[in-house]
Amino acid sequence: MSILYIHLPFCNNKCPYCDFFSVPRVSPDIKDRYTDSLILEFEHRKAELGDKLKTMYLGGGSPVLLGSNNLIKLSKHIKDNFKHIEEITIEVNPEQIGDINVFLELMLNLGVNRVSIGVQTTNQSILNLIKRQLDEQKIKETIKLLRHNGIDTSIDMMFGIKDLDADLDYVTECRPEHISFYMFTVAPVYEYFSICPSEHVIDKMFNKIHKKLSASGYIHYEVSNFCLPNKESKHNSAYWEYLSYVGIGAGAHSFLEDKKIRRWNKSDIGAYINDPTTCYETEELDGDKIKREKIMLGLRLLQKGIGEELLDAQMVQQLFDRGYLDRKNGKILINIKAVPIMDEIILKLS
Repeated sequence: MSILYIHLPFCNNKCPYCDFFSVPRVSPDIKDRYTDSLILEFEHRKAELGDKLKTMYLGGGSPVLLGSNNLIKLSKHIKDNFKHIEEITIEVNPEQIGDINVFLELMLNLGVNRVSIGVQTTNQSILNLIKRQLDEQKIKETIKLLRHNGIDTSIDMMFGIKDLDADLDYVTECRPEHISFYMFTVAPVYEYFSICPSEHVIDKMFNKIHKKLSASGYIHYEVSNFCLPNKESKHNSAYWEYLSYVGIGAGAHSFLEDKKIRRWNKSDIGAYINDPTTCYETEELDGDKIKREKIMLGLRLLQKGIGEELLDAQMVQQLFDRGYLDRKNGKILINIKAVPIMDEIILKLS
């Protein structure tokens, strides 16, 4: 059982808060050649995926900008090799949905059963500032249409900027199966750094999000992620559970647990297109680093946690006595009130 991430780095504009590799405004020829290179890399590495593919995630960038024909070509090739993929997710920005019926037809042709929509915020002044667009009613109609056709939806939001109450009201009205709330952060050198709030404000916002969405029937299953019952992201959960994954495409990362290797493709479209089978670097992981990463990722799973055998028993007890940790089903979980100081707790435990 394995998972596959495909990086499609094309976008209209580079968002100032985005740390992922992306390339704005490239020619159709480049997209065609990139698609062929993805198929070539997939063929070269599909043995790493084993006999069964559990999830496939099309991320970016803005994946739909690859073009419908290329997306269908790529998807068909992969599904010809793996017949029954449990979860196929694609990311999309609201302004790229277009006609919702045409969009639905594409999703069905791709075999997608989960769409992740990057709404970010409902505040128009902030949307203008970060060069994004949003038609609130259209997103509601899209979610309703997708759901009617058996496709789940996730909404990505940012907190740490204005109108948190309005954003929370909007996502609970839309009622997607999954909601992600990520903190808005940019480096001090960026022009938008001035709108980043203090840590105190961020902590208050985090608590408000937790209370509002929990009261609305969502399970806070990971630090930044909420879902309706049994609607967790299977793909992203594999990352947090420290399972192997294969990433293809320029800038994509892979982790091969059995070989204790992390691998990443170079963030260079030209080099990747020229030879997608050699355009990468690797890092060997020692036992200490693997342990630290398991602790860091496992503690993010607020409902599952991590095994106590990974942790120093004396330090666990100290943090437990201070109310920072909980025990559940033989696992150690971080208490929701301690999430704002999670980095300090991870440092103590690792």
